[in-house]
Amino acid sequence: MNKKTGILIILISMLLVIAQTDMVNAANLTVDANNVESLVEITDIIDKDMLNSTDSTQFDISNTVVDNNFLWSPDGSKLLVLVKKNMVTKDLESIYDTRRVRCGEFGLHERASTLFWMNADGSEITTIARAEESIRAAKNNTAAFIQSAEWSSNGDKVVFLVLNPCDEKPHNLYVSDRNGSILTEVKGLDYPLIEWSPGNNKIGVLDRTDYTLIYAIDVENSTVKQLPLGRSAAGYQNGIKWSPDGEKIAFIGNKDGEIYTVNVDNSSVQQLTANTNIQAIGLSWKPDGEKLVVVTIDALYATDDDGSDLKLIEKGKNFYLASWSPDGTKIIFTKSNENGNPERLQFFDIDSGTTKLVDVKLASKITWSPGGDKIAFRSNSYSSLYTVNSDGTDLITLPESYSTRMERVYDWGMDNKIYYLTNDSIVKIKPEGTEQSLLVNNLPTDIYSTNKMYLSPDSSRILFTIGSSTGRERAYILKMKGYDEVMSIYVPGSIKQGDSAFIEVKSMSKPVENALVYLNGREIGKTNENGFLKYSFKEAANYRLSAAKQGFRTANKSTTIKEQLVEPTVVTTATPVPIVVDNTPKSPGFSLISGVIALMPIIYQIKKIRRIK
Repeated sequence: MNKKTGILIILISMLLVIAQTDMVNAANLTVDANNVESLVEITDIIDKDMLNSTDSTQFDISNTVVDNNFLWSPDGSKLLVLVKKNMVTKDLESIYDTRRVRCGEFGLHERASTLFWMNADGSEITTIARAEESIRAAKNNTAAFIQSAEWSSNGDKVVFLVLNPCDEKPHNLYVSDRNGSILTEVKGLDYPLIEWSPGNNKIGVLDRTDYTLIYAIDVENSTVKQLPLGRSAAGYQNGIKWSPDGEKIAFIGNKDGEIYTVNVDNSSVQQLTANTNIQAIGLSWKPDGEKLVVVTIDALYATDDDGSDLKLIEKGKNFYLASWSPDGTKIIFTKSNENGNPERLQFFDIDSGTTKLVDVKLASKITWSPGGDKIAFRSNSYSSLYTVNSDGTDLITLPESYSTRMERVYDWGMDNKIYYLTNDSIVKIKPEGTEQSLLVNNLPTDIYSTNKMYLSPDSSRILFTIGSSTGRERAYILKMKGYDEVMSIYVPGSIKQGDSAFIEVKSMSKPVENALVYLNGREIGKTNENGFLKYSFKEAANYRLSAAKQGFRTANKSTTIKEQLVEPTVVTTATPVPIVVDNTPKSPGFSLISGVIALMPIIYQIKKIRRIK
């Protein structure tokens, strides 16, 4: 055997090992049959969309590095996927040649991004946007990159931020419907600070080059309003904070550290901390919107929403305000001690004015249970997961919760249980540390990769990813037993008084026939075989629509009917005809096919060498 043949055999062996490793990673996963109904891999679906959105004649797909971002819709029926790809141009002398070009004062790396959503079962992809930031695109003045995305509160709109590196003000913010049609936009932003309202139905945007103006975007109605502040806000340092009802935005003055609020409806600005000598560096609204907590360099204060009744909570240094309790009776925070070292987690009771310390330092990722009676948190010093009662008592370390190189480590479920990642499994457990179930076991890990977990809002599904030293991230959707299937209700976004509109009910993009539809609790009819119900909205008002059918979870949606200024019309969400969709989840196997294709040139070379011999 000559040297060339030996090298070819080694290359074949390496490719087979990589392909076999991918198959083993998928095949070796075990699930708890008592709790898990199904496990579907969606890696191939994501990979195929990536290949479809990348020009293989221009870029070396084999050297593409992919970073996937996932976000469940509020009702858990859809999964938003943002794929970011670092690409390598073909015919480079070296793959380490970054091939940078200059667009004005901005440098440009070659990368691409695609934004799409799929059903919760892994079926039907709907593309929202695609963008390419490459040498070719820069020359055509079309370079762009999707940086982030978010669902609206109703799950029927997507908001995404796009970077255009060749523009002087490089960011554009878009609001699209679920089919990718742009409804409104704010262009020419310079690295903006974006803050969502608590209900995810409004966005506050503060531009880096002009801290005296906030853009208030009503996502549901696709409108943009400018709120002049009359002074410069503190910008990135402290951000802007929406009131819980979405009617006001609180901010800190850039020069004086005073706290202000601006009314979203009439743009009126009110100063809350006049003549107090308080230099605020952070703030947080109470859940009912009646108070704010103010963080300064050396103290923590509380004040009413009009600036009255200012009270000192705690003196100290380096405060980190974690959150209010859901009922607004307690505040969780950490601070540094006299030596500057991070202090323990602390609970402050608003009514009694007392503070309780929890005997774990360096607490992070602090979240409240759905019922508000417990919190869960990680400890950076021990990398374990803990729970504790809302009064700071009964500290528990959850079993096998120590993990390394994990992201999206845990979530509270609506069933008041905790779902978390360990180094080799996904665990469901009661916050008391009892009734532990290993939902998925034998997760492969290595020191060069990261596993992630995303629990759907209704706790019926878990998306999890498995990193790999080969650079290919595998993605799976796990469905839990005991949950009715998700159902969604859709109405047009611009209905006016007197309009007739088609209300649409679906489940995983399939029409739901004979679903009962309710308007503010009153039954108004059933959907037809195509999932539609035609209804005339006679009064201008805010309505709550619901759809119900046995075997499905009740779907809810809020909608606003505006006053009619012209003749009434018929408004549709889509043409009310049957839509045939292939909802069969794709089976794993694309990676194996790719491996076989990759081996074919090597096998040909071996045959060629043997013929020469």
